[in-house]
Amino acid sequence: MAALVMISSPYQIDGLTARESEIAVYAALGYTNRDIGEKAGIDPQTAKNHLRLIFLKLRIHCREQLEPIVWNAVPEVREQMLRVGRAPREASSISRPSGAGRQAQDIVSPEVRS
Repeated sequence: MAALVMISSPYQIDGLTARESEIAVYAALGYTNRDIGEKAGIDPQTAKNHLRLIFLKLRIHCREQLEPIVWNAVPEVREQMLRVGRAPREASSISRPSGAGRQAQDIVSPEVRS
């Protein structure tokens, strides 16, 4: 289960209502439908229904696809997403200091090195 993080202000994601945006942020932070229900004061099935509509509106199929959308649309939650390990794969390099990561020679397979 994801660590419960408080969302302090309403966020707006293009194409979604304020409530759907709130649910999308919780889902991108890794909350389960039950967690979302508790945080948003709704039934877990209602959270699931909201997510189904969110996916349709954003033309996505899963929560993993939702993470980069929330990352880009709601910069205020990026720190929270990083804290709970939910930064999108392509965005994870943003938080690294310059020069961090693998060196080019580390990427070359051992058979190629001489």
